Amino acid sequence: MVYFLLTISFILHGILILIIMVLFKKVKQAEELELRQKQVASEIEEVFNQYLMEIKEENEKMDTWLNHTSTSEADHRPQEPTKTEKPEEQNDEDYSPPLPVQEEAEYVPSLPSRVMTMYNSGMDMEEIARELNLGKTEVELLVKFQHTK
Repeated sequence: MVYFLLTISFILHGILILIIMVLFKKVKQAEELELRQKQVASEIEEVFNQYLMEIKEENEKMDTWLNHTSTSEADHRPQEPTKTEKPEEQNDEDYSPPLPVQEEAEYVPSLPSRVMTMYNSGMDMEEIARELNLGKTEVELLVKFQHTK
């Protein structure tokens, strides 16, 4: 009986050692995966930093170019009156904004609405396609999409 219990004990110990080894491998793989993810994250961060630096350099170049062109244009522009100097012709009290022109806006129904109106009035798909100069399949798709909504 003692030999039987010793044998079962050895088998159980062997199984437990195997389980511990498998778990150790899993933990090691998880650590390696985490390390790779950190490396990828740092590489992505480096790429973004390089990209941002390039954009910053381009912005600085554009800023200097704009400053250079604006100063050269300012030299060639005629002198404009400053804001404190108001021409005598303009009087703020007499000003009234222009009135919008009242035009009748003509309602033009959309293509799907025209197709559905014709379909609901009992027209055949081929007739609708001929009337609107569309393909039969296109009309069928428009009707199908409108029914699914």
